[in-house]
Amino acid sequence: MKYKGLLFTAFLLLIFFAIGDNDDSGEMVYVSPYPVQTIDEFLGSSIEPDADYIIGSNGNYLCNSSMQEMTYYNNPEATDVSYDDLKQFLLSDKTDRNIYTPGSYVCIDYAKELHDNAERQGIRSAIVSVDLKQSNGSIDHHALNAFNTTDRGMVYIDTTGHINSPGIDTIVYDFGIGKQYIPKTVFNSRYVHFSMGEIVDYDVIW
Repeated sequence: MKYKGLLFTAFLLLIFFAIGDNDDSGEMVYVSPYPVQTIDEFLGSSIEPDADYIIGSNGNYLCNSSMQEMTYYNNPEATDVSYDDLKQFLLSDKTDRNIYTPGSYVCIDYAKELHDNAERQGIRSAIVSVDLKQSNGSIDHHALNAFNTTDRGMVYIDTTGHINSPGIDTIVYDFGIGKQYIPKTVFNSRYVHFSMGEIVDYDVIW
């Protein structure tokens, strides 16, 4: 029994040295017998391998409410569709059901999610950043989506909700510099529409 105990101890020592290594200081360094993971692999990266950063024409990155640079998914095989096909996609898409949560899920998150969902369905989409001038002269930054439909040209869709509320699929018909930004519901005409400000600048990012 004594010898068996010694053999067992020796066996444990062999395992210890087999998974260890010495650094330049001569100290023992533990080497994991398991594959090493990056922190993204461990946590589950939210960035798809073929995703791109959202970069405006001025070279600036679009960021979320936490000031993190955002990515979006562009499907190289996505194409422009008709307005009716776009409406069918909006009916089936659930982005507008998300709750607007300050500091967590805001307009750029709605725009990114709708964009990515459309691209996965083979529908070409753009993210639009827009600057809206208020009556007091201040500038609000907002984000929405654009689709270059085959029969109606550029269509601007905004699914953003109100604070602590879900969104709704809206369309901005008269979109351009100097125009009032007035989203109107795509499927329900019972809602009253107000201007969110004057469009003083915008950037369409494909």
